[in-house]
Amino acid sequence: MPAMMPTPGRPDPRDRNRAVRVWTEGDGVPTAVTVATVLLLLVSVLLLIMGVVLWTVDRPEGVDAAHREYIRNRSVNMRVVGTVQIIGALALAWLAPSVRRGDARRRRWTLAVAAVMLFFTLAAFLFALGAAGQAVIAVVLAAACLAMYRPSVTPYFRRPAPDAEPDGDGHLPGDARPGRTPDARPDES
Repeated sequence: MPAMMPTPGRPDPRDRNRAVRVWTEGDGVPTAVTVATVLLLLVSVLLLIMGVVLWTVDRPEGVDAAHREYIRNRSVNMRVVGTVQIIGALALAWLAPSVRRGDARRRRWTLAVAAVMLFFTLAAFLFALGAAGQAVIAVVLAAACLAMYRPSVTPYFRRPAPDAEPDGDGHLPGDARPGRTPDARPDES
C-alpha cells in the first residue's frame, strides 16, 4: 500500500504522477529535448534583439564633463554586453539543432554558452544596462537548460550518434560488450 506522504528517494512505482518516463531506443525525440530546443531558439532571438538594442540605443549628451564621462562609461558597458549577447545568440542558434539530434558534446557546449549568457544577462539586469527583458531572457534560458538536462532524457544523449564509425573491433562507440562497460575507454597502448 502506498504511503500517504511518499519519500522523494523512493516514489511509489504505481503512482503515475511521479513516474519517470525514461527515453528508450525507438521513442523518437523526447518532449523535454524538443522544448529545450524551442526555448533555446526563442532565447537566441531575444538575445539578438536585446544585443542590437544595446548597441543602437540613443545616448544622451552630457552637460558637464563628469556627466559625459559617466555616459561614455555606461555606453561602453552597454556595447560590451550587447556584443556578448549577439555572439551568444548566434552560438545558441547554431548549437540548438545539435541538442535536438542528441549530440552529448554539443549539449555540454550549449550549457557552457548558456552559463556565460546567464552571467552577462543577469549582470546587465542588475546594473540596469538593459530593461526587465534581461530577466525574462535569463528565466527562459534557465528553463531551457533544465529541460535539456532532465534525468529522463539522459539516455537519449548517451546513445551512439547515427553517423558513428565502428571501433577497430567492429562495435559502435558506447556499445555494451562483455568485459567492457559502455563508458569505459579502451586502453591506448
